[in-house]
Amino acid sequence: MVNPVSDAEQVPDESSVIRVAIGICTHRRLEGLKSLLVSIAALDVPARSVLRVIVVDNDSTGSAEAALPQDFPLQITYAIEKMPGIPAARSRCVALAENDDYILFVDDDERVAASWVVEMLASAQEEAADGVGGLVAYEYDSAPPRWIAEGGFFDAPATPHRAVIPFAATNNLLLHVPTLHRLGVTTFDGSLQFSGGSDVELTSRLVRAGARLVWHAHPLVTETVPAERISIRWCLKRAIRTGEGVARLRVGSFTPTLPQRLFILVLGLAKVGGAFPALGVGALQRNPAVVGRAVRGGMRGIGMARFAFGRRGAEYASRHESGAGVTA
Repeated sequence: MVNPVSDAEQVPDESSVIRVAIGICTHRRLEGLKSLLVSIAALDVPARSVLRVIVVDNDSTGSAEAALPQDFPLQITYAIEKMPGIPAARSRCVALAENDDYILFVDDDERVAASWVVEMLASAQEEAADGVGGLVAYEYDSAPPRWIAEGGFFDAPATPHRAVIPFAATNNLLLHVPTLHRLGVTTFDGSLQFSGGSDVELTSRLVRAGARLVWHAHPLVTETVPAERISIRWCLKRAIRTGEGVARLRVGSFTPTLPQRLFILVLGLAKVGGAFPALGVGALQRNPAVVGRAVRGGMRGIGMARFAFGRRGAEYASRHESGAGVTA
């Protein structure tokens, strides 16, 4: 397998070509985007496949265009999405990939292994799956506190390789484009403009519509976690947002009925209540993993309770206002 210079060199037989679009949403994160594109340039190309890159810039000034290389081995489609918020940018990626067979999402603060596309595509084809979610490994700009690192604040749930999953995130996600159109699931929920979680909402909606998603448990994508995301404040907010997302998935709606609200409230309060004794045990044992899991569980419970009362976070709004990068 070699890197392509042109579509013709990649695949001589156009009738059997598998077209894969790599979808990247970005917002004023030029150095991260440059690093990602360097790793994409070194990708192995699956047999009988053509790869291209879609970059959707969620900055209305078009700042990301400066990060695009002039000499690149793959075709790059660049578009500006003026609607702020990552759901609109993700939806634009899907729209631009309408003539492709697959879209493979990755975040603009990540890097990919050379075998990334080959392995993700093989998982989809061999498991007859409509999508593949993949594990992401994390590298930290500075060492986080042990209770954060060992408490699972950045870890995905332990899932067997190629197991069927109910949803996935777009930080490493392959989706079969014709299935998206057949099931009518082609746009990310704009109501999650700044609260995050639109990727989990879309993929869970896709599964409910009949799609099959599987998990790729070998880390082929690496994300760099900046210092500000290792802070206690950020990690606690992340756990609360995760709790809101869990609650939304449990009831399958943003407007739950009163019984559903009560059910979620009870679950959330139970998590908060259970966190205190676990935190005490962890502190007595001086065990950072137990402490971290207890804090994370308690904050997720708070997020569930927030959802029960009809509240929703908007942590990414300030990032658009400040011009910082946005991935959610």
